[in-house]
Amino acid sequence: MSSKHERPVVGNIGKKVVKDISKMGMPSRVHAVIAFIIITAAIFIAYSGALKAGFIYDDDHLIAHNALIKNLSNFPAYFRTDLFSDKVGEFVSNSYRPAQTITNALDYMLYALEPYGYHLTNILLHIFNAMLVFFFFRHISDSDTLSLSASLLYSIHPINTQSIAYISGRGDILMSIGAMLSLIYFAKYKGGSYGFLVLSVFFYLFSMLSREASIVVVPALLAGYALYFRKKEPAAFRVLLIYPVTAMIYLAVRNLVLKAHIAAIGLEYIPLFQRALTSIKGLFISLRIMILPYDLHFDRFVPVERSLLAFSAIVPILGLSLMIWAVVHLYKKGLDGRHQTEKIVSFGLFWYMVSMVPYLNIVPLQVFVSENWLYEPSLGIIFAFIAVTGYYYGSGRAGRANLLNVFILLLFLASLIAYGAVTVKRTADYTDPTKLYLKNLSYEPNVKFYYMLGTEYGLKGRYDLAISAFKDAIEIDKTLPNLFVFNARFNLGVTYAKLGRIEDAIKEFNFLLDLKNVPGEVNGQWNRKAASAIKEIG
Repeated sequence: MSSKHERPVVGNIGKKVVKDISKMGMPSRVHAVIAFIIITAAIFIAYSGALKAGFIYDDDHLIAHNALIKNLSNFPAYFRTDLFSDKVGEFVSNSYRPAQTITNALDYMLYALEPYGYHLTNILLHIFNAMLVFFFFRHISDSDTLSLSASLLYSIHPINTQSIAYISGRGDILMSIGAMLSLIYFAKYKGGSYGFLVLSVFFYLFSMLSREASIVVVPALLAGYALYFRKKEPAAFRVLLIYPVTAMIYLAVRNLVLKAHIAAIGLEYIPLFQRALTSIKGLFISLRIMILPYDLHFDRFVPVERSLLAFSAIVPILGLSLMIWAVVHLYKKGLDGRHQTEKIVSFGLFWYMVSMVPYLNIVPLQVFVSENWLYEPSLGIIFAFIAVTGYYYGSGRAGRANLLNVFILLLFLASLIAYGAVTVKRTADYTDPTKLYLKNLSYEPNVKFYYMLGTEYGLKGRYDLAISAFKDAIEIDKTLPNLFVFNARFNLGVTYAKLGRIEDAIKEFNFLLDLKNVPGEVNGQWNRKAASAIKEIG
């Protein structure tokens, strides 16, 4: 454990930010530099394979084929389009993330269409975020050792691979950076020091402009921090009102830009009660993936829970109830200043639960579980785990303590090596799109990845394999409206047309002329697209 009375840190990551947070009872300059070197080395070892990867799937839409990012004079337009649009006034998605578009534009200015640079930026952003985690955990734990352990585990944990090795996963990293900085500046805020409060609100806004989930997550984390660690400053609770006001302004701007007319096809067809019930089960699927990440892949299938009385629904509800009880019980115990571990464990579990609220499908999403969603929530579980191991490290009588310390240290090192090895292996999957999609499909059939695999085969001129993959995509989900089925049918029609199978092509396009059980706007979009394709092939 380190002393509470150490010199402030002067780091190499964002000089102004580090200078500000150095006044929070942070580690010494030497400790901070050592932490930075270790974390940077670990992240580059784990993720250097991503530097060999190219553009995959959404990267083509957001970067390679996005005319807006190729000229910084379009900067104002980044705030007037959705993430996937390349023209002002044309809307493709519900994602309003100007901060991500800005970083893509800056990367384009530096690297043009060289994927290496975009992957390097993701890695550097992850390093920056991992250092913010180090500083924040040091603030609430008073331990350099525990802070480095938490940040190091977070740095190389394979659950973060989808957000780092996949360029389009950058929004998760940016959202987390904004959230951490908002928390750090809120922690620095004292009554009257409004500059820090302004910075906290600014980074909250930045976080929302990176990913919409932050609307809920950051105010909840700030309130939790105030509840757990600022009991002598009740004014901190009153100033929290500024964050919902900021969120309402953001939502008003977002609604004005997107005109509230974009209709996504995801899980809208499932009733709210069933979505929420299934998403509660998803909380514990996500927890299992974090602990045992042996089957990492995109968009895993989760059976829909239709009854509250089903065993598969009752167990997650009981688990959630137990987690809530643990949070409350440990919080009450942590009110005694002698129980710092209980307080941090409670805060960590609270962090995980509130960070997962946006993914409970109250607002319909496309899936029930996604690994990239866990980039921010996983921190709560890591905080709790490190607090518990730190408590037992050094406890007990002399002989037993030494044996226990060795066991805990070996367990932690084994975890780092095991998780790091999985991260290296998973990162290698991103070096080849076909390999990535086939790996995903080796775990379970998935409409999205059959469609992506078919598209990749089509680009390589392997049309027979493309047709087979598109047919598999259509077969999986033919009874329910699905955006990827529509894309698969359209691309299947295009492939048939390239092979001169005009009648087969027109049959696929005709299906898209009058879609059933979809919002009118979606029907209109595909109607126009299919009609144009039919006209083009005569």
